[in-house]
Amino acid sequence: MSSAARDRWKILSQALTKKTVTVDDTCQSKRSFSSYGLFGSSAVDEDDHGTWFSLQLDLEGDPRVTVRILKAKISVDQLTGFNNTGNLCIWPSEECLAVYVMRNRALFAGQSVIELGGGQTCLAGLVASVCGAASVRLTDGNEDSVENLNQILTRNSLKDVQVSLYRWTSTLPAGKTYDVVLCADCLFFDEGRTDLSRHIFHLLKPGGQAYVM
Repeated sequence: MSSAARDRWKILSQALTKKTVTVDDTCQSKRSFSSYGLFGSSAVDEDDHGTWFSLQLDLEGDPRVTVRILKAKISVDQLTGFNNTGNLCIWPSEECLAVYVMRNRALFAGQSVIELGGGQTCLAGLVASVCGAASVRLTDGNEDSVENLNQILTRNSLKDVQVSLYRWTSTLPAGKTYDVVLCADCLFFDEGRTDLSRHIFHLLKPGGQAYVM
C-alpha cells in the first residue's frame, strides 16, 4: 500500500474514532495532488473552498481537466449515508476507474454515461466526457459534492455534461436510462449496497454496461 493510500485510511480511521478530523495536506496541498501518480497534475488556483488542480490525461493531444479538491472537516456523521467519504479526497478506486475509461475509451465514445456516487470530482465521468461520450451525468448524494461538481463544470469546456443530486436510497426514478453506469468506491458501507445494485440495474438500457470498482 502506498503512503498516500495509508494516509487516506488513517484519516478515515480518525474520523470514525473521533468527533471531527481536519483534512489537511494529507489529502490535498497547495503544492501537489495526492494520487497513485496516475495523472500529471499541477496546482493552478486556490479559493476559500479548496485548491484547483489541472490534471493531464494520457490521451492524444494531452487534454486536461481542472478539478477542485475541497477543504473540509470530516465527522463520523459525514461519513455515513450520503454525507459520505467522497468529500475526504479522491479515493484510489476513482482514479483507477478514470484510468480504465482512458485505456478503454472506445467503450465510452458515443455513449450516454452516468456516474453514481462520484464524490467531489466525479473524475471518471469527466474523463468519459473527454473520451467522447455522447452525454454524461455526474452525480453524488452529498450537496457539497454536487455544488463542487457544478463549479468544476464552469472551469472545463465539456459538452453535454450535467450535474445532479442522486441518492440510491430514494425511490427508483422515472425517465432516462443510460448505456453506461460508472461507480467507484460506493460499496464501503454495508448499508445501501442492495439499493445501489437495484438503481444500477434500473438506470441501464437493455444491453447496457455497468463498471463498478
